[in-house]
Amino acid sequence: MENGLSLRLHRAFLSYPAGQEVHTAASGRVESLHELFLDIEDRASGLLGQGEVRANIAFITGTPEAEVTPGVISLLERCDLSGSLDAFAASFAEQRA
Repeated sequence: MENGLSLRLHRAFLSYPAGQEVHTAASGRVESLHELFLDIEDRASGLLGQGEVRANIAFITGTPEAEVTPGVISLLERCDLSGSLDAFAASFAEQRA
């Protein structure tokens, strides 16, 4: 069986029908949701996990939507994908420091 990790990043857009937008105190009117989903596969064990983050969240984080996907990709490129899930998790945690 092949070793290492495999990552796949997917985007999804959920647009609300006209007149059915979401309104929140923090964001105001939200016409659509932009989500990023990350599939993480450990090829040695066959385990598959998924993570998700909302991209149009600037009203909370201050990060413009256009910078979220490149930021996620940049972070993942700095992580250890050659070994185990533990090595990936450790290298991911190091990026937060």
